[in-house]
Amino acid sequence: MQAFQRFQEDRRYFEAPARFPFYTGYIEGWGLHCESLGDELGLYNTCADRMGMLSMEQLRACRLVVDTGMHAFGWSRDKALNFMLENTAMAEHDAGCEVTRYITWPGQACAYKVGERKIRELRTRCENEIKKEAFDIRDFYGIVLNAGAVPLTKLEEMIDEYIAKSNGGKEKEEAKANESKEENFSDGSADFLGTMTFASGMWCKCCVVPGSHLIAEANKQ
Repeated sequence: MQAFQRFQEDRRYFEAPARFPFYTGYIEGWGLHCESLGDELGLYNTCADRMGMLSMEQLRACRLVVDTGMHAFGWSRDKALNFMLENTAMAEHDAGCEVTRYITWPGQACAYKVGERKIRELRTRCENEIKKEAFDIRDFYGIVLNAGAVPLTKLEEMIDEYIAKSNGGKEKEEAKANESKEENFSDGSADFLGTMTFASGMWCKCCVVPGSHLIAEANKQ
């Protein structure tokens, strides 16, 4: 995978390939998937603790209805707004801002739930198809995170390859060796990363850059 696909600058919106392509299904889908992991990790101890997660999950589901309603079935803005007010916990001002956003950015809001469902589907596929003694949930999430922001179709291909290797008895050391090769910056990736502002410490609060801890070492070489 090329460096520009894995490391995306957060401020250079006008410069390709800074945000081109930008796979919202993976990025926002991963974020929504992480919210659901709170139950597994024991972070939600009461119903009140889970309320925020459930409320936001309901919002993401409503987006599928409202976005497609307006862009495929001719819904008016008022109809979309009323649907949001009736089916989410949002205040009227916030719901209005959301609907306006959907009008000007068709399909983007749908990507949250679509991506979350695909990641959950892929995890379930691994749990069902890989022999129990061979499956390690850390391997699954390692593949998902090390891939960076990729199309959901590409992520699915990678998981299918992982399932095939696991069931074929391939040693895990081979997979780890391949991951190490991908993290090798001797191919000039360090020069590419050095042109990006996060490399000089200019981070914004939403930046998450896989492999960024290796930048300093790579630039020294």
